[in-house]
Amino acid sequence: MNNKPITLQEKYNLTRQWMSDNRYFGNEISFFKKLLESNVVSPGGNRSVKIEHLRGKLRVLDANRELMCAYLQNYIENLELVFRNILPEEGLEINEKWEVLKSRVTKFVSDYHSYKDELFTAAEETMRAVAQPV
Repeated sequence: MNNKPITLQEKYNLTRQWMSDNRYFGNEISFFKKLLESNVVSPGGNRSVKIEHLRGKLRVLDANRELMCAYLQNYIENLELVFRNILPEEGLEINEKWEVLKSRVTKFVSDYHSYKDELFTAAEETMRAVAQPV
C-alpha cells in the first residue's frame, strides 16, 4: 500500500472531480423527484406513508448535497489562494479540512446509494403489485 502523502495538487484535482460528481448527483436527485411524483412508486393506498418517507429522505439528501457543494467550492477557493501565494497553507488548516471533506463526501455517497436502493426497491414493489391480477 502506498503511504505517500497526497499533494495539494492531487487534493485540488480530487475536489474538482467531486464537484463534477456533485452535479451528477444533482441530476440524479432531480430524476428521483420526478420518479416520486409519478405513479411508478406511488400507486396509492397504504403506500402513501412510504412515499412521504422517501420524499423526506430525498429532501435531506438534496440539502446535504447542496451543503457539500458549498464545502467543496470553499476548499477549491482556498487551494487556489494557496497556489497563487495569496494565503499561506498553514493558516487555512488545509489538511484538517481535507479529512473532514473526504469524510463528508464518503458519507454522502453512501447515503445516496442507500437512498437509491430504497427508492428502486419501492418502485419494484409497486411494479409487482400493479402486475398482479386482482
